[in-house]
Amino acid sequence: MELDAIRDTFFAECVDQLAELETGLFTIQGEGPDLDTINSVFRAVHSIKGGAGAFSLNDVVSYAHVFENALDILRVDISQSSEARIELLLRASDVLSDVVAVARDGGDPIDCSQISGELEAEFDLVGHGEEVEVEFKSVGVNIDDIFVEDTVANNKFEIKFAPVHDLYLTGHDPQKIFRELKELGDCEFKPNDQAVKALDKFDFKTNQLAWEIIVETTVTQSEVESVFEWVSDCCTMSVTPVVEDDPFGGDDPFGSDPQDIDPFAVDPFADDAITENTISNLVTSASSAEDNEADLAEPTPELTLVKEVPSKIAEKTKDKKPKETFNAAPAKEKARVSKPIRVDSEKVDRLINLMGEIVISQSMLSLQVHEAGFAQASPTGLALVELQNLTREIQSSVMSIRAQPIKPVFMRMSRVVREVSNATGKKATIVLEGETTEVDTTVIEGLSDPLTHMIRNSVDHGIESPEKRLELGKPEVGEIKLAASHSSGKIVIEVRDDGAGINREKVLEIAIKRGIVQAEANLSDEEIDNLIFAPGFSTAETITDVSGRGVGMDVVRQSIQALGGRVSIVSSPGKGSIFTLSLPLTLAILDGMLVKTAEQMFVVPVSSMIETIKLKDEDVFEIGDRHMVFKLRNQLIPIVDVGHDLGFSEKRTAYDDGTVLIVEAGNGSMSAFIVDTIVGQQQVVIKSMESNYRRIESIAAATILGNGRIALILDVEEIVMRKNREVPSQPVLDQIA
Repeated sequence: MELDAIRDTFFAECVDQLAELETGLFTIQGEGPDLDTINSVFRAVHSIKGGAGAFSLNDVVSYAHVFENALDILRVDISQSSEARIELLLRASDVLSDVVAVARDGGDPIDCSQISGELEAEFDLVGHGEEVEVEFKSVGVNIDDIFVEDTVANNKFEIKFAPVHDLYLTGHDPQKIFRELKELGDCEFKPNDQAVKALDKFDFKTNQLAWEIIVETTVTQSEVESVFEWVSDCCTMSVTPVVEDDPFGGDDPFGSDPQDIDPFAVDPFADDAITENTISNLVTSASSAEDNEADLAEPTPELTLVKEVPSKIAEKTKDKKPKETFNAAPAKEKARVSKPIRVDSEKVDRLINLMGEIVISQSMLSLQVHEAGFAQASPTGLALVELQNLTREIQSSVMSIRAQPIKPVFMRMSRVVREVSNATGKKATIVLEGETTEVDTTVIEGLSDPLTHMIRNSVDHGIESPEKRLELGKPEVGEIKLAASHSSGKIVIEVRDDGAGINREKVLEIAIKRGIVQAEANLSDEEIDNLIFAPGFSTAETITDVSGRGVGMDVVRQSIQALGGRVSIVSSPGKGSIFTLSLPLTLAILDGMLVKTAEQMFVVPVSSMIETIKLKDEDVFEIGDRHMVFKLRNQLIPIVDVGHDLGFSEKRTAYDDGTVLIVEAGNGSMSAFIVDTIVGQQQVVIKSMESNYRRIESIAAATILGNGRIALILDVEEIVMRKNREVPSQPVLDQIA
């Protein structure tokens, strides 16, 4: 693997580590400290520091070192945690994210002296965790280290560390691990160079050493093991408590020189480390010594002890299972574990595009088979059905490759809330739901900016000041809820706050003042609420770093529309507001119902459809001047004449010659789309109108049919919205012309 690719992998992993860090700190802040969570956030910072050191990213290493020292204080004494300290650590997490981003992009270094100084002062880090040079010394291994005795030291461990040959190619350096160990206590190192080849065959790019290490420390075994976590997937390693008391008085009764013993030949964690044969051999040796007692001037105490030791060992180990090594796992389990692989996004996009071409080709083939007169039960027809099923399965699998959890975007919003709260003097917290909801990565990439604007708007304009909230009987800290879920083949994202809601009188006054609406306009509450999305609109009286420029919510609507979605708002004065984003799960392929009306072909997303029915003229009623409805299971359903409402035909006078598709909008309301005929259901490849031409009202996208013709994909929600609000649509042909 090239070094640049390894570097990219490191920074990709940093994203996960930073997310884990922030999640852990929020957990501590909300639920209180616990050692597992503190260890988790410590490991995240430690892993970033270790990886950065491999690439000589000294700014990252230096700052992360201070950060992890602060976390280490909490690991040692969990009671040292406080609300102020966690808030400081959250700010430190934000800075670490920036430092990593600068290192990745090659920007100007960030001055971390202020936040580092705050950490050092708050956690009293002067002299804590100073790095020292590693000194290698030879150490022997005594065979009695395999005995399990009554007294086992908690602060002395034997480590066997055997990295893989391509360790250096992954960007790791053992000496950095050794420096970490030296921070824990006194260490003695013994390298094993048996695998080192002759100079003419020596490969300087590969690792050929293993080490045995004795460390004396005050920390626990798990903390020693955590030093090796960032290389756990590329080494064989074990940590064993060292026996303090020597039952043989320091002499080897079997005559073996400890220096002659291969430190890697005996594995104290192996299933057969202490077996009946081992004990039997010891007993035999002890008996032999006992038989020779007559020839000795007096009994040897050491040999008397040997006879007693095996029975103790057998008794202690009879019902105990062998202890597993740090990274041990059964071979069969390892084989079943799926490992993620990193693939260039351009390759995935290429695969998606090819899948789209396959779908189009399959549609063309289906049309040719149909026009040739082949029956569906014929061999050709059955083969085509099989091809369609396989194409659908492949398409589903390919699309799942590009589906990613929305969590990374959601996690960034936590930082936005903190920053805006600090800038405005308000107190707010964010609650995340549905972070594991998977969405097309293209949609995720386009969500960051609009969500940032919405969250900033909720804190700045929605949440009241702490004093005002207390006066109103609300909690001092405002709450913003960010939730994601799947609904009817779409992803729905809600941004909900418990703030003041929209001041409609003020909004209307500003809109009239800026010429957005006429003074005599008679607008509904919903229409007034939507004025905040108008270009140049802002309720801020002064321009600040947070708001006042009138570009935020306008950018939100444009960005969401560019993704093929829409944004709506519901607000209750004094109770808060709910912004709802409705977006397609994917921007590539869609299950659609192909319909024909006014000699035009349209596609209705199957995810929006409930059922299809035939109407009779006597079932249709007119309400007002514009609305036609019919009764379905005791519910009045408004009728949308697709051809007429989109400007392709005159208003329909007869309804029994058409077919009705019952569709459901995002708010759960039902409407009846009446068309001339239904052609059939098929998968279609989505072609964006906005990126290839321009935005067209009531049209979500376009697609290419099997015969080469273009069909327009209907925007069901916008059509229903315009119909309900009596907002006439500009004829589609006029928009295209």
